[in-house]
Amino acid sequence: MKKVAALFLLMISTGLLSAQITITSANMPSVDDTVRFSTATMMSATGYDFFVTGANHTWDFSNLTPMSQDVDTFNSVINTSVFYYPSFLSNANLAQKGTTLSFGTFSLTNVYDFYHKNSSHYAQVGFAGTLSGIPLPTVYSSRDYLYRFPLTYGDIDSSDFGYQAGIPGLFSIYNQSQRVNQVDGWGTVTTPLGTFQALRIRSTVTSRDSIASDSIAFPIPPITSTTTEFKWLTHDHPIPVLTASIGGTGTTTVTYIDIYRPIISVAEREAQPSGLVLWPNPGSDMVYVATGTPVFNGEAVGYKLMDVTGRVVKSGEQFQQDGRIHLRVSGLPDGVYFVTLGMPDGTTKSARLLISNL
Repeated sequence: MKKVAALFLLMISTGLLSAQITITSANMPSVDDTVRFSTATMMSATGYDFFVTGANHTWDFSNLTPMSQDVDTFNSVINTSVFYYPSFLSNANLAQKGTTLSFGTFSLTNVYDFYHKNSSHYAQVGFAGTLSGIPLPTVYSSRDYLYRFPLTYGDIDSSDFGYQAGIPGLFSIYNQSQRVNQVDGWGTVTTPLGTFQALRIRSTVTSRDSIASDSIAFPIPPITSTTTEFKWLTHDHPIPVLTASIGGTGTTTVTYIDIYRPIISVAEREAQPSGLVLWPNPGSDMVYVATGTPVFNGEAVGYKLMDVTGRVVKSGEQFQQDGRIHLRVSGLPDGVYFVTLGMPDGTTKSARLLISNL
């Protein structure tokens, strides 16, 4: 009887782990929420087929590596600029701090996106920014419904929205867009942060933009573009735990919720001294260092591990084992370090090591 009961409990627990979740407004952002996210390097995002989906599906994005990090911050509407919130007090109840947008020699700064959230939907109602010192609060002609609740597998909906923005006497931008949402998968998704039960929503956004300028005599032809977004929504975080956005040119941008990680820039990676191969890198416990140089019996390799200030945090001598040395780094704080080996022939080899205790 005990075996039967244990088997029954196992079946129940397994069913709960693989059950489809439902997303409601309670799983959306609220005022004062802050969420750290990473943008993946293009190289680590290459090779994933984001169109693969289905019921009780397993997605594994654990090999993504961060190129940059930022923090999403959500505010009350009245806590934005005094030049913005009067336009949104009647139609929004949440504001998200955005990033600076560049248009050639011009930049839209102090950007905010404005949303309306209730039990039936989460929708963007407009945005605001400052261009050349001029505030530009822009209210959509109708709401862009990102999600309609409750969200369950198989749901399909659409919304049409648009806006007009610009500086009178200089230029105007006219936008007409349509969003089509489909909840096309559910299951488990794994990111560098962990594994989560998720609903996957696919959105296709088609936009037509026209520009009118008083300084240009001839008409500027409108531009039509299509963006496909894939979002994995969970009960664990107020924004998608992972988002992949594919533009009309095929360029893919992947962001995911993350912890703080020291970021090594592309320039730093290219400037990294060659001669050693370290893995895993980032590491947190045992790191293996391949020197690429045979070591004769009885000859040791001296090593130093230094932090970014040049302080030696670990040093010693080791013999190669299977063409590599074993370097234990457990207990060291997260950060960038440098491994330097003194070879028996008098030369040195160095490489950069990232320690991350995820």
